[in-house]
Amino acid sequence: GLVPDAAASTVPRVRLVLAGAVRHAADKRRLEKLQDLAAELGLTSDEVHFAPNLPRSALMELYGSAAVGLHTMWNEHFGIGVVEMMAAGVPSIAHASGGPALDIIDAGRTGMLATTADEYSEALAALLYAPDAAVTRQRIARQARESVRERFSQEQFAATFVANMRRVLLRCRFG
Repeated sequence: GLVPDAAASTVPRVRLVLAGAVRHAADKRRLEKLQDLAAELGLTSDEVHFAPNLPRSALMELYGSAAVGLHTMWNEHFGIGVVEMMAAGVPSIAHASGGPALDIIDAGRTGMLATTADEYSEALAALLYAPDAAVTRQRIARQARESVRERFSQEQFAATFVANMRRVLLRCRFG
């Protein structure tokens, strides 16, 4: 498990909240399978909570109360959810593929990357249960917010867009 048996009684309990869009029948079936699995494992609503299709305000509130954010989608093109968690100061663990790995998370500095269940478990343990976990979460949260502000803010997007358009227009104008 995440925590040695001897230490289990001193570890704070965590609650897993699964939030995301349920857009079509396949998403609904996936949600139902996860709910069935939670029931089979005997997990209570205090241990796992399903929160599909939250309005933005509720999602932002959820980010504000989260100790850690998980993003497990394999090979996602970009990963706006990861950027949102980082902007909210939530230390994030994302799948080491696609946009999160290539464009968003600087592993160990602005978040963590994982591929296997064991890697996700190790990252969770480091952020929740290690002796320096609180300090690590604060450091990653600060660096993640700074990274998002520097790389993904509207101001940065506008400045980059203008600079790129200027280059394109100059190239078109002067060949």
